Amino acid sequence: MKKLICLLGTLILSWNLCTFGVNASETDVVPLGVCAVVSDDDGSTAIEDAQAIGKLDSFQSYELYIDRKQVLSIDLQNSELTSTGVSIQSFYHAEFMLPDTSLQVYLTGLRSNNIEEIQQMIIDSYIADKSFELHDLSFIDTEKTSIDDGDENLCWAAASSNILYYTGWGAKAGFSDEDDIFDLFHSSFSDGGSHQENAMAWFFNGAALQNNIFTFGAAKIKNYPDSGGYFRDYAYDMVSGYKYVRGTGDLNYMMEQLKQKYGISPGVTLLKNGSAAGSHAITLWGMVTDLSYHADQIEHYQGVLITDSDSHMISSFDRRDADRVLSYYPLYVNNQNLLCFDYSDDLTACIDDYEYLMPYSKSVPRETDFTSGRNKAQYSDLIVSEAYLNSKNTNAVNTLYESGSDLYFSYAVSSAADKAWRSNIQTKRSIINKKGETIYNDTDSIPVSYLNGLNYIQSTDLRTATIKDIPSGDYTLTFTVNPDHKTTEAFYYNNTRSIDFRVRDSYIRGDFDNNGIVNINDTTLILRKLAGFDTNEDERAEERCNIDGDHFSIKDATLIQRYLSNLKTVYEIGNKALYQDP
Repeated sequence: MKKLICLLGTLILSWNLCTFGVNASETDVVPLGVCAVVSDDDGSTAIEDAQAIGKLDSFQSYELYIDRKQVLSIDLQNSELTSTGVSIQSFYHAEFMLPDTSLQVYLTGLRSNNIEEIQQMIIDSYIADKSFELHDLSFIDTEKTSIDDGDENLCWAAASSNILYYTGWGAKAGFSDEDDIFDLFHSSFSDGGSHQENAMAWFFNGAALQNNIFTFGAAKIKNYPDSGGYFRDYAYDMVSGYKYVRGTGDLNYMMEQLKQKYGISPGVTLLKNGSAAGSHAITLWGMVTDLSYHADQIEHYQGVLITDSDSHMISSFDRRDADRVLSYYPLYVNNQNLLCFDYSDDLTACIDDYEYLMPYSKSVPRETDFTSGRNKAQYSDLIVSEAYLNSKNTNAVNTLYESGSDLYFSYAVSSAADKAWRSNIQTKRSIINKKGETIYNDTDSIPVSYLNGLNYIQSTDLRTATIKDIPSGDYTLTFTVNPDHKTTEAFYYNNTRSIDFRVRDSYIRGDFDNNGIVNINDTTLILRKLAGFDTNEDERAEERCNIDGDHFSIKDATLIQRYLSNLKTVYEIGNKALYQDP
């Protein structure tokens, strides 16, 4: 039996009314009782009886309402035909609250035949106050076998197979499901450990694994270089990559990618009695988060919903006979400050990194310059492997800086191919403002005698430059390696990496007259302004004194008065802040 092993014990939920993120304009027209707002892919919506949801076609999404309160959101990952006419499987994601809690569930990878089951259970449990378990969800979950057939150490390949199928790339390459893809890896690699990124390099571009030349216990390609390489026009590093998980910022980014329909495969370090006991690859399908905590607080992340190629191995040569099970594990921080879950009675799994894969669509960028080699086994392939602005990497949320301050950037270059680069690397660095004007432009030559490719972990040293006196505005910092294509590479379209950032003038929060201090005169001017008197203020006075971020009002004057009376507030009155707009 296929079963969803769920949360809060077994996540046998007693559903009550719950609400999140509903526009007033929507609820005004939704009738009482149980109904659904159905959306087509063209943006049109219609209110339907809830029973009609079982008849949805593959291009529709919906929100379920009970007495005008939204209790469930089901959204479609659009299906699409490949160039060969093969249809990519449609999947859905669900987002809902657990009753009488601040816990929100996000779950993706649902098939269309699961939607009506989930919807009906919610309706029944709300009306009849029932508890329930979900069964037969047919999750994407290829399994190893427990017999000695050479897949014991291929968890990295199994997890990669899951996300290749989920994102549509597997169907694009002609594979029917995740088991079909895993069979390919099984027949193409020796039974050894590796990493999901290396699976992507081989599947997309036929490139050797980083450890393919080594002899100790690592997976080797059996027929290299004449295997893999299912996507000649797509560089694997342009559609996939990996990130270390070292804090809540990394978790936030991982969840954002999951919601953008990326496939996500975490890598975990297994600990036994506090000591390393191996590593493992799993597939992430959702998270439980506590909305009473900010996303930057570790307590916000309560648990993970995963599939695991080791969870239900069977003593059969056909992995298709295995149960497909989605498991829930509560998260906690261990004494080494690592984000972990109890994997088994004697093993702890700590999330170390994750591989991501963007969903296939016809709009995904690809190589269009056919003077490129388009073969990572025969040609080097330069990429900007690291890019930082004031020590903030390109995935950082904070890219807002004060005008007049020094900005410095740094970057490193590597060859994402099984071929060494044997000459200096020319790099163009530029900054362009929102009007398309170039405010900074130079070139750099990195002396490199031998830059190894994927068979080694190697990149250039970080190159750093400082930029001074950038005025307020919106900008894009861009690095381009081998800009003139003087040396043939496997791909050219992956030679550029950009960072968007903003520069803003500063002010003192609460300083209405902009004289550099906050005093009683500022509250007096606020009250005069609200009363309609002319205060000769500049155009940004209201922004400086919109203390609570809601709207400029008498409450802001009151908060400043509390600050001047040395009464506690949660607002940083008197501190430096940056304007939101240039």
